[in-house]
Amino acid sequence: MYCIKCGSPIDDNAKFCPNCGSPTSAVPSVPPAATYYPSQPQQASQPRQTAQNQTNGCAIAGFVLSFFMPLIGLILSIIGVGKAKECGNGKGLAIAGIVLSSIDIAVFILVVLLVVLPLLVLI
Repeated sequence: MYCIKCGSPIDDNAKFCPNCGSPTSAVPSVPPAATYYPSQPQQASQPRQTAQNQTNGCAIAGFVLSFFMPLIGLILSIIGVGKAKECGNGKGLAIAGIVLSSIDIAVFILVVLLVVLPLLVLI
């Protein structure tokens, strides 16, 4: 017997086609003449992870770490911008991580110059 949906041969007692999963019915064991038979068997449709579905982990980590560890956040955000071309997403998050990390590093340098160094001079 042959599947009426994909045309692959199936067991006469089968209730579902093992190739495409469609239910079988009383179909003659000769394939219909007008049925298309693919050269390769069809696989069950599974969601494939394409480049558009991937997340940009470096951009996310860089953004989060830009608040707590700005130097590591800056590095991961820069890597995230490069990966945004591959993944197709996360570029804005990576750029935000770069900006926030840069601001955090600049504030840290200013605090060291304006607060810590004058205290060291007094000692």
